[in-house]
Amino acid sequence: TAIVEYGLSGSYSCFEETKAIVKPLISVVIKEGSQDTIGMWRDFVRCIFRASRFAPRKLSYISSALAEAPFEGNATRSTGSAKLFRQLCLLRSMLENAGWRAKGVGRWVVGRLKEAKLLSHPYKQIRAEVGVILAQVTRACFNHDGKSDPTLKALVESMTTQLEPLLKQKATESVDVKNTEGDSKEQNKAVICLANVAAQWMITSTYYGEFVVYNDLLFPLLPAILNLQQSSDAEAAERAKFCLSAWAYSNWGQAWFDGNALEDSKERSEGRVVDSLIGKLRKLIKVSNWHVRKSIAEFLAIFIARSSGLVSAWYKNGADSHPTLKNIKSTLINLLSDPQVEVREAASIALRAMLVSSPGSGGPACGMGKMVEKMRKKLVKLSKTKVGSGKDAIPQRHGGVLGLTAMILSRPYSVPDWLPSTLIGLAEHTRDRIPVSTTAKKVFQEFNRTHQDEWHLFEEKFTEDQLDTLRDCGTTLTYFA
Repeated sequence: TAIVEYGLSGSYSCFEETKAIVKPLISVVIKEGSQDTIGMWRDFVRCIFRASRFAPRKLSYISSALAEAPFEGNATRSTGSAKLFRQLCLLRSMLENAGWRAKGVGRWVVGRLKEAKLLSHPYKQIRAEVGVILAQVTRACFNHDGKSDPTLKALVESMTTQLEPLLKQKATESVDVKNTEGDSKEQNKAVICLANVAAQWMITSTYYGEFVVYNDLLFPLLPAILNLQQSSDAEAAERAKFCLSAWAYSNWGQAWFDGNALEDSKERSEGRVVDSLIGKLRKLIKVSNWHVRKSIAEFLAIFIARSSGLVSAWYKNGADSHPTLKNIKSTLINLLSDPQVEVREAASIALRAMLVSSPGSGGPACGMGKMVEKMRKKLVKLSKTKVGSGKDAIPQRHGGVLGLTAMILSRPYSVPDWLPSTLIGLAEHTRDRIPVSTTAKKVFQEFNRTHQDEWHLFEEKFTEDQLDTLRDCGTTLTYFA
């Protein structure tokens, strides 16, 4: 490291002398380096590329050597993991520390990874390094004009096409690698390996500043990751779940509540990306696989709470809510009427998160905005759906009760004016069939638990008839009673 830094800071003759010494050593390390020393050589790469920020071209010979090493000879999916892993580690360190200066090298590496079929490599360590390398290239190729890099966009389109088998599976099926034979087994295994790389790419991309800088480049991979959660491969399923959690918790940008039009280009980009994400999820709720629909509801429950400021960026008192908030509300209402009870329950949790965290939906002020008032009337109408009026009667009735439950539980330590009538309206559902009656009984129990400390103040907002109904529904009858 000292020798290279000396060559960077000295004259041209000093640079040539250090190059003559370092270049053969780099070749030896790439070909014969041991696993025990790989950490030190990664530190070497990190130090020299940080030191070269004023003269990056002087390290072009090292960049070329590190970039070409994993693809020398006939490097393919069948290549052994130990040597290839070491070479990819050094390449990753170079891309990570060179930053935007490695844009050209990164594009070349993406093409070679695809040609060498390393995107679906069978070894776990190799796939993880390839995913991180793709994330580093994505970071280096970021365009401030908001346009996605053509090379990366083409790669995403290619990966999306190859991952289509994941989208065709039903709720009772999964891509099972063990119980297939011959070419089909190899194809299924390659699909799972490629999906793992895509998930690692998406996970790593969320750790570098605002996720919005990547725009909608990776959105086409989202459906495959949602379906990957029910894979028979435990590693792939866990990675997919972690990927969705990372996306939901990631920083999607920052906005302000001044009610003015967003003039700053960064804010416009953030709003466009979030709208694009919600639009993608709204299309996916129509798929036949209920696991995917449940995952969407769980994703929204985290995303809304983490990005409530961005979701409600244009909201101001006396005005209607941000259109993104309306789209989320519409998506959750549709999921509340889902035929699968697990999806309905997950949607109820997400709706509660929206009501608690987002201004314009009631929010911290405990108010009832126009949007929420319309939603409450619609949920009341759904909860009164007559049983026997069709195959969707029970899901709709249960969805209405779950939605009203979310509204009530979103105010655990207060009693707004709309809450007493809404709560007492659920009393009739305690005698419905399961699961509607179970949900209705739980909301009364939870309401009593959260409001008992200040009940002497809250009970004044109820009429005598409402209090009688509340006592009947909020207590458990016993033989002695």
